Formats: sequence, C-alpha cells, structure tokens
Amino acid sequence: MEESRLTGRRSIVQVSLALLSVFWCAPAYADIRDQCAWTGSSIQPNSNDVMMTPVVVDLNEDGIPDVVFISFVGELDINRGEDGILRAISGDDCRELFSVADVGCQTCADGVSMNLNQTAGIGFLVPGAGVAAGDIDGDGRVEIIALLEDPAAEMSFRLVAFEHDGSFKWCSEAVRSPMHHLTPAALADLDGDGTPEIIAGTKVFNADGTLRWDGGGSPREGRTTTVADLDADGIPEIVTGRQAFRSDGSIFWERADLSDLRTYPAIADFDLDGLPEVLVVIPGLSQMLLLNGQTGATRCLASIPFVDTCFRPRGGGGPPTLADVDGDCIPEIGVAGSSLYSLFEFVPDLTGGTDCLAVRWSNPTRDCSSAQTGSAMFDLEGDGSMEILYNDELHFRIYRASDGAQLVEINNGSGTLIENPTVADVDADGQAEIVICANNYALGSEQGIRILHDPDSP
Repeated sequence: MEESRLTGRRSIVQVSLALLSVFWCAPAYADIRDQCAWTGSSIQPNSNDVMMTPVVVDLNEDGIPDVVFISFVGELDINRGEDGILRAISGDDCRELFSVADVGCQTCADGVSMNLNQTAGIGFLVPGAGVAAGDIDGDGRVEIIALLEDPAAEMSFRLVAFEHDGSFKWCSEAVRSPMHHLTPAALADLDGDGTPEIIAGTKVFNADGTLRWDGGGSPREGRTTTVADLDADGIPEIVTGRQAFRSDGSIFWERADLSDLRTYPAIADFDLDGLPEVLVVIPGLSQMLLLNGQTGATRCLASIPFVDTCFRPRGGGGPPTLADVDGDCIPEIGVAGSSLYSLFEFVPDLTGGTDCLAVRWSNPTRDCSSAQTGSAMFDLEGDGSMEILYNDELHFRIYRASDGAQLVEINNGSGTLIENPTVADVDADGQAEIVICANNYALGSEQGIRILHDPDSP
C-alpha cells in the first residue's frame, strides 16, 4: 500500500466480497426496456461508438427534447481524442436531426485560419470530452459547445461552437497552458451580466470564443469544473478541486499538495451552516476529501473502498453524485471506483478529526478501464425515495439508494471514461426516461445511444 500524500496514513481500503452488503430482490423495474436507440447513421456509419454523458435539450423548439452527443470509431479515436462527429437525435423516436463530420477551414477568434479537421480521419472533435448546451448569445436558441481535436501536444486546444441546427458558429482562441483532452466544457454567468461564460478546466472563454483568462496547471488536473458561490458574496467561484478561482481568474484558495493530481469536485452544504463545502474525489489516491469551501482546508478524509479484482494498486474513483437519500437535508455521496459502487454519508466527527465520511453501503461492479465513471440519482417512482443509476464496463444498473438493493441490471458495454446516465423526459409524455451511451471498442456488443423507459409506468 502506498502512504497517503495528504496524511501519511494508509489510504487504500480493500474490501472482501464476503463483507459487502449486497441485496438481491425482485426488480421493481422488470419491464424497463429500450424505447428507441440510435446505433448508426448514413453519415459515416462506422462512427457509432459513444462514450460521453448524453446531453438533453430542445434544439428545434418543437416541444420534444433532443439528445446531443459525439460519436467515434474505436480505440484510437477515443484514446487520442480525435475524429469525433457531432450528432443530434430526437428524444421521442431517436431519428437523426443532424450529423456534423466536417466544417472545413474556418477563422478562429484569435484570427487564425485553419482546417478544423486536423487529422487524416473523418471528424474533428474530441469524443470523450462531451458537449455543453445553452443560449450563449441571447437569441433564444440553444448553442452547442465541444472541444476541437488537437493532435499536437495538448497545448493548443480550442473550443468549437455550433448553432442549434448544427451549423458552425465559431472556434475559440487557443488555450495558453496544457489541458487534458477529456476536459468538458460548462456554462455559467460569472459576472452577472446575463451572458454566460464557457469554462473548460482552468480556462474561461467569453461567449464569442475569445479567451477571458487561463488559470494554467497540468494537463492531468481539473478535468471537471464546478461553479458555486463559496463565500456568499453573490459572485460565483470556479472550483477545480485543487483550487478555487474568483470570477476574474485570481486565486480564491489553492491546494499545492494536490498539484498534478486529477480531481473531481462537487459542492454542497454538508454541515448546514449556510456556507458550502467542496467535496473532492482523487482517483489517483483512491481518496475523497471534504474541504472548507472558504479556505480549502481539509475537514474530512475517506478512502474509496475497492476489491482487488482489476490488478490495480488503487480503486480509482469517479465524479461524485450528491443527493439527499434519507430526508435529513444533508446530501449523501455516490462514488464509483474500479470494482465497487459506494454510498457515503456525512457524519460529524465530534473529536475534531477528519473521520466524518462513512460508507453506508457498497455493491460490486466492474470498471477496470477508467475506474472513474460517474452516476446519476433520481426518484424514478415519484415516491420520495432516490434511485441510483450507474453503468460500468458491462451493465447498466439501478440501485435503491437507501440500502443498495439492485433493482435492474441490463447488458450495456462501455470502455468507460467519466460518463454517466442522463434522466429526462425526452418524449414530453410527463414520464422520465433514462438516456445511456454504449460502445464496444473494449467490452460488450452495444453501440450508440439508448433511451430506456418502463412501458407500464403511469
């Protein structure tokens, strides 16, 4: 076992399968099935693997939400971060609305003219970084933001914006410091002027693609970013996990001991004092920290449990999912690792120590590839009780959040990155559906986008 860089104590918890609290019961969702599926297109039909969180938004204002995603072909595309094709399908029947495989030569926000397809393959986007969607120009229509492929050396990444119909809008300035090719974009109005900015890791862009500021850092750091008002001054901060930036790019707080470590942050008020804490999962150490949101100091430290079934020295840990499972107004924390999905709860340490995150239950999974997948929580039955939705390398599962009872298991393969299922009413029938991605480049036989529903639900 490796000694923790943070505390000097042993940081890895290995769990015997015999000790797991695993529940098997009659599925409450025995009839869950595909409502529809997208498995390929007449435009570049071989590009039909998907490994990103599907984004649901009404692109054409027909009252029916649509699903936006990026497809790719096999292992080289996803690992190199290239040749992704932007696609959109209608949520009611999965018919294709558009596919964007190439936009040719364009002039970017810094005046550089270039062919956006920078490789020999068809497609020009990073498939694993996913997309962000929202109205960035105030025209009342949704725009789509994706990450442009960069075969150079992770030093000159750019964003690409598309109109609601898939037509090209702009390509951004290049970033000025390294960035990982799996860094997703997010939208937030940082300065309160009514126009959102675009955040990608430690970089912030204006709505026209010009670079507002670049917070630097290592390409391993800050893949995902969260925006929240940490100090209750009405102005949001940008949180990577290793640091928090003010909206102007200045440092709010920083943890130098987390440098060059991948971090996944989430924000919530765990102690109900009116100020948020920052929860940080560190997959390289199989650890989870709860930080003081105003200073970045460690309040709680927990190891992410795992079973050594993947021949890994650690159990990983993906982006945390927060929801109040037991109605006490304090969120529980769902985290997936290499071999277990675990639900944690916040339990104040009355001794003043850092032992305040406790495992409520763990269930066996299999994610030996990334060991960093995300999950979703939603009250699927409308009974006030949360369910957890999770997809590992082989299966999509639904757990009862209160005790970990497995309610559904469906074959659905993925090589896995940090993707998670999406819950939304995609056909405007008043009933939530589940949207999941699939790919067979590593495991499984499924490909594309699947929309799941329960035909017997009211």
